[in-house]
Amino acid sequence: MAGGDADRVFTTRKLSDRVWVTRETDTFGESPLIYCVRGRDKIVVIDTGCGSADLRTFLRSIPGLGELPFLVVNTHVHYDHIMGNHCFCRGSDALRDDCLGVCQGARDTAFSQRWTETSLQGMVGATVQPFCVTRWLQEGDCIDLDDTAERGADGLEVIYTPGHTPDSISLYLSAEHRIFTGDLVYPGGLYLFLPGSSIVDFEKSITKLRQRWSHEAGDNDDASDGRATSSAKRARQGDGPVMSC
Repeated sequence: MAGGDADRVFTTRKLSDRVWVTRETDTFGESPLIYCVRGRDKIVVIDTGCGSADLRTFLRSIPGLGELPFLVVNTHVHYDHIMGNHCFCRGSDALRDDCLGVCQGARDTAFSQRWTETSLQGMVGATVQPFCVTRWLQEGDCIDLDDTAERGADGLEVIYTPGHTPDSISLYLSAEHRIFTGDLVYPGGLYLFLPGSSIVDFEKSITKLRQRWSHEAGDNDDASDGRATSSAKRARQGDGPVMSC
């Protein structure tokens, strides 16, 4: 175990042979979820929470996550998704030895780069420590989980899903039919009134995901017999991807 504060604030469970979820107990009441996806030669860390303890050291203590280098991906730049980034960096211009990179969506880099304002840290009295970003992810990019395989054969597909923020992305793990949605979809009320939020973009993003998996499942969303369902409901029924949010 990592010991100290980390064992008190982080709890982890395994969702599959290659996916773990960590819940953080933080002082802001966010209880963020941090996902790890293990590949052949790297571990992708999806979001880094509120920085209540050293996330990197804690993850190293989990069986199955102790050997491979990390690659961090932020679904967006709100404080409760990026405050642990600094654990994987040496300030704002260098990575730690066991970290391959820190990635963010490229849809609105101006918004992402102004994280001192757009992270909402000032709204809650949080302090996000400086971190580096080494790669800007485009729509359709693949984050490969096996660098020895054909590109895109095993990886996480980047999908632009703005609405909650203009820089929001989702990540699709086709091998498990699982999508990591960040704050596009999550239990409880959805926050679409924050700086940069857009109800119009949110609706477009939900429709985008719904149409994609309706098409793949052979559904007819225009059916008049009541069989058409929302993407979230289809996920619960097993027809759409499993949503990890």
